[in-house]
Amino acid sequence: MEHSSCTCAPTPTAATSSPSFPWTQPEGTDILVRQAQGPTLEEQDAFIAVLLAQPSVANLLANTRYRVLAIELLENDEKTGSDLPAIPLRYGVQVYDYTNSRNLELSAIYPDASRLEILSSARQPLPSAEEWEEAAEIVAREEIFARHLLCGLLTVYRPMPPFLERADPTGAVARTLTVGLLSAPDSNLRHQIVAVNMVTQRVEHFDTGAPPGAHADPTTCGIPPFYCPAPRRGTPGQLWISWPTVNPVWELLAIRPAASSGREGSGLEIRFANYRGKRVLYRGHVPVLNVKYAGDECGPYRDWQYEEHCFQVDGTDVAPGFRWTNRTPVTSCSGSDAGNFTGVAVQTTECELIVTTEMAAGWYRYIQEWRFHRDGTIRPRFRFAAARNSCVCKTHVHHVYWRLDLDLRTAGNNRVEEFNDPPIIGGTNWHRKLHEIKRLRDTGRRRKWRVTNTVSGERYEIIPGPTDGVVDAYGRGDLWFLRYRGAEIDDGGPSGGTEVQVDRYVNGEAIDDTDVVVWYGAHFRHDPSEQGPAECHAVGPTLRPIQW
Repeated sequence: MEHSSCTCAPTPTAATSSPSFPWTQPEGTDILVRQAQGPTLEEQDAFIAVLLAQPSVANLLANTRYRVLAIELLENDEKTGSDLPAIPLRYGVQVYDYTNSRNLELSAIYPDASRLEILSSARQPLPSAEEWEEAAEIVAREEIFARHLLCGLLTVYRPMPPFLERADPTGAVARTLTVGLLSAPDSNLRHQIVAVNMVTQRVEHFDTGAPPGAHADPTTCGIPPFYCPAPRRGTPGQLWISWPTVNPVWELLAIRPAASSGREGSGLEIRFANYRGKRVLYRGHVPVLNVKYAGDECGPYRDWQYEEHCFQVDGTDVAPGFRWTNRTPVTSCSGSDAGNFTGVAVQTTECELIVTTEMAAGWYRYIQEWRFHRDGTIRPRFRFAAARNSCVCKTHVHHVYWRLDLDLRTAGNNRVEEFNDPPIIGGTNWHRKLHEIKRLRDTGRRRKWRVTNTVSGERYEIIPGPTDGVVDAYGRGDLWFLRYRGAEIDDGGPSGGTEVQVDRYVNGEAIDDTDVVVWYGAHFRHDPSEQGPAECHAVGPTLRPIQW
């Protein structure tokens, strides 16, 4: 959504929230679904128009060229005992002003744009799909690329890093996106990554073939890239799911990545998950995802978890961004980057409810699953793939961090215990954790953890996955137990680097018999010389009910 002084926003209109929806059973399924409350895509667009028409915003953007990059619900995650979002809703809208090389973060109450706040900064926001498409079009206008792209001898792809942050002599940073150009196997053309100045709309080439932090070598690894436009960040997509239809054991709210929370999104998000009518999970999501290369040959990169990528899902749409399927979805792990759907696939087997999505961050492809078993077991899973590029030919480690707010029946009254065999304290295998703490996996002691409701006795174990890897200095940790704080829905963002920053929350607060949040990290090392180009190994813990 780009605007200029001669291309104005739509005429402002009032927007209203969607009504409450009843439970329905889509034909041919064994689930009940109910759409969540909240603005539709059209109502979001109307709100953006109202926001841009506010005099203070209109004056800032008068006679400028700018683009709306994203809209995001700004959450107050203080628990109220209700599964509905806090009213009134406050949204943030990301606008980049190319004329003045500035980022405008606008926030206001939905739908009338009251209590408007404006933050202007030089911060470079992540590009939207539409903005990157414009950069690719600018590249395609270059004479040296035009006919090769037209004939299929070059293919454009989204590389890493997504943009360059270089200051000119005055200290200003021009908005500059990167575009990859992959040569066909039977051509003699050079593989390279170029940079596009979105202000001057000129293309920059690099002597090495790629900007700092990346490579564009003749040797590449991964699957042939297929570009499919991603929905705008903030695109509505929340669905209540109850399974099975008769005597349901699971009821939960699934949120598509495009609508997920946090600074960089948090993937396929699960909220308010009840097992046999009792709360298990208040929220489960992946706020942090990063990758580190050996010797820093590329990156390191902090990835984002809101950009949906297409995958093959044959079935029936049950809500915007949600598709029911009787077949296992076909993702990039199959060797194909193409697909017919972006959003969340919903599938059931004899014993599991499975929700799946695929995301992209530059050339990376991330496949995320949540699997809910009839016996109450929850298995969050993450897989890693990549479109063809040079960096992933080099040894690297993916780090994924789940944030799991286990509210076993009630929000508070959590007791945390750790198991070690042989014991590390006295002669007992289990011991309590009384204060906020970071812990490491220890396979030699078969280490695992459990969270118990001290009043009602409900209990879940957290069992590390066998392929969840070994933490290194960059990965920081395997597991953190923190006291719940509503403002801590992600790690607060990088501080001088791309590493996870959960350590900043460990300040000695008591966690015994309180509301506890668990952060769980998995670390997947990919060495192409050992494993080949495919890297779709699954990582993730198992959450198992022991007493329910």
